Amino acid sequence: MRSPLSLTRSLLPWSLGVVAALGVAGCARGVYRRSADREVYRSIDRKADRLGASSENWRLERGEDSRLFDPTNLDHPPMPEDDPVAHELMKTGPKSAAARGITFEEGWRKSLPNADAGEVVLTLKDAVRVAAANSRDFQRAREDLYLSALDLSEERYLFRPHLALGSTGTRQEFGSTARPQGASLRNGSIESEGAISYLSGWGGELLARAANTILFDFDNAKVRTATSLFTFSVVQPLMRFGGRARVLEPLTQAERHLLANVRRMEQYQQGFYLDIVAGRDPADGPARASSAVSTAPPLLAGSPSGVGGVPSAAGFLGLLEEQQRIRNLETNKAGLQASLEQLQAAFDAGRSTGYLQVLQARQAVGNAQSSLLAARAGYDTRVDAFKQKLGLPPSLAVALRDSTIEQLAIFDPATNKLQDEINQLAMPLHDAEALTEPAVLHEKIAALEKLKPVFAQRFIAARREVVAFHQALPGREAQYRKLRGRADAAALGLDPERFNPKALRPRAVEAQNRIAALEKSVDAAFATLHELAATLPALDFQQARARASETAASLSAYVLELSLDHAGARLESLTLPASDLDEARAVGIARQNRLDWMNARAELVNAWRKIDYNANPLMSGLDLRLDGDLGSTGRQGSHLDTRNGHLLAGVTIDTPLDRLRERNTFRESQITYQRARRDYQLFEDNVSGSLRNTLRLVELGQLNFELRRSAVQNALSQVDLARLKLIEPPKPGQVSEISVTTARDLVSAFSDLLSAQNDFLSLYVGNEVLRMELDYELGLMEIDPAGHWVDPGAFTKEQIARRLERRPAAAGEKLAANFQPAPATASVPVVQ
Repeated sequence: MRSPLSLTRSLLPWSLGVVAALGVAGCARGVYRRSADREVYRSIDRKADRLGASSENWRLERGEDSRLFDPTNLDHPPMPEDDPVAHELMKTGPKSAAARGITFEEGWRKSLPNADAGEVVLTLKDAVRVAAANSRDFQRAREDLYLSALDLSEERYLFRPHLALGSTGTRQEFGSTARPQGASLRNGSIESEGAISYLSGWGGELLARAANTILFDFDNAKVRTATSLFTFSVVQPLMRFGGRARVLEPLTQAERHLLANVRRMEQYQQGFYLDIVAGRDPADGPARASSAVSTAPPLLAGSPSGVGGVPSAAGFLGLLEEQQRIRNLETNKAGLQASLEQLQAAFDAGRSTGYLQVLQARQAVGNAQSSLLAARAGYDTRVDAFKQKLGLPPSLAVALRDSTIEQLAIFDPATNKLQDEINQLAMPLHDAEALTEPAVLHEKIAALEKLKPVFAQRFIAARREVVAFHQALPGREAQYRKLRGRADAAALGLDPERFNPKALRPRAVEAQNRIAALEKSVDAAFATLHELAATLPALDFQQARARASETAASLSAYVLELSLDHAGARLESLTLPASDLDEARAVGIARQNRLDWMNARAELVNAWRKIDYNANPLMSGLDLRLDGDLGSTGRQGSHLDTRNGHLLAGVTIDTPLDRLRERNTFRESQITYQRARRDYQLFEDNVSGSLRNTLRLVELGQLNFELRRSAVQNALSQVDLARLKLIEPPKPGQVSEISVTTARDLVSAFSDLLSAQNDFLSLYVGNEVLRMELDYELGLMEIDPAGHWVDPGAFTKEQIARRLERRPAAAGEKLAANFQPAPATASVPVVQ
């Protein structure tokens, strides 16, 4: 058998090597970080799989396509730039504050759409993708989810075997007179200790410890003693602080809390989409600490307001609506400018004896220009704020584009541009004093003639809208039939004939005929210009200029008429998706499918579980205890002898004579549960009330959409009638003079048209927001892997039934509509 000295010499290098290796591993921060990531993501993924959710976008790490990307060493990040004065107070760290300054990476710019062109063009989908990659709020939600899973890992850790291993080596020397009796002048020791502890699910605690001590005499080069000791202790509570219901409750709560946070994260993604797209933020993200029962927003859609009664949009849709409002202002300005040109031409031709009308029109144009400037500046400010919401710097040049709102451009932007070009060419023709050269006049006429192909393109676009009107007739007729039977329409005193389906088709034919007749008038005007250009040298110059001015004014009027006809046809082709969902059905769907409703039920049960948990400490204590130890004999540290040990078994009883704190905690848990019941009741009321309000606004929007469509059509007719006063032929035997109220009527008509356009626009966009909110409130909102809403189309009973059939049911998702908490029992299951 090997001597203790030789055994010690052989084991000592290995022991030191193991200790050194463990020390080095303990210093490797990356090892711990990656270990935490693996455990956390595994827990999150398991919970997400049970919900049928995708957790791919919930990882903390951001790539180079994000402004949040950190290219530095995560485990040893460099020191950021410090404040110079504060840096002087640092006792440790780098001497120079500037030497360790860091900068943020700019590689993310390459991932933005159209980044190479100098201006980033974002569609709705691009905005959502960019926000998910760069939003600081989204990143914080990811971190909160991660931290809650990290908390769960600590609770799980309590029920794992815990190992400990350590060793202490010492050397001591004594003076000749200070040496203890029997000791050597030079000696040393190696004390090694290993332990294992374990907590069972029933509350039993096991602690086992093995210790070894070797004393070495350096004077005589021998081992003086080598002793070993093995001890163990087992404690099993039977009543107070015992039982699985009590012991596993913190772990159960942590598991349930992570499940709730995964649901919150899934719903947060839906709310994040709503926030970016529509400026609604209905969902809270994951919360690290457990909370009481959630309370849903009282009215997600808000109260009815404005002419249309639907909520105003913010976010991306709100900015697109603002874009369209600016286009409406541009159309308004162009129409007023065209009217001013016609009034100026009429005054020059002697058809108007009052210059007041020209001044009135010019004032209206100036007001429109000022409003346009202010609207553009306000839009730029809102875009800067939106860029920060996306996580982008305000200085980044960004343009927002999307077909969602561009289809609401009732007036054709290209026709507006044509209007501006004609107005620019027509203005110099009015000024007899400035325009004196035949060559310049010929140049202006030639420039007007070049616009004939542009007119042809705009007529093609207008006829395309008439075709769309014909294609929309079946849906429009079905909507009219539905509106005719509505009680609220009858209560308003609306004539049922106003929603007569038979009136739509003749309207489409009339729009087609108007455009055909207008095209003939435009061809005649260009024929006049061609003839004028050919005979210009033989005509009196001033007469030729006056004819050119009148023809240009006519073309400007025709462009305005084309714009009105185009807008009228475009307006008639717009429709809203159908909706016929009743309140009871909607609440039933939400009860089974809303993630926050599932969490609210679970949180109520959590509060109920606390009653049993806090009742346990009120019991008497009854613990079984078993202790023992086993030591070595003599100097043989590796030889354990049962004769050198002892065993102790006993019972500990603790009577419940002093339980005031426990009593108070128990009573508090009962009150907390009653509060949770009321909070859950409020949650149900809030969801029901919000759904009622949203459905009411959706139904209101269906009727108001047709009323606002009629309002725009009436405003278009007003502009058309006021415009006709400028070009109506004189009665036989009378001089052609325009009415003294023509300018005022035109300004008023354009103002009414602008208001009607904006109201219709807000109603349409508001209904789009309502559809998203209704989908969210029903709990049916689907976000694809790219983070975009899957538009379900119509909210009819048949369509929703098909969606529910295709929808995968997550575990525990289906509950009875009349859900009641289960009766209290002594045993509480653990969620794994």
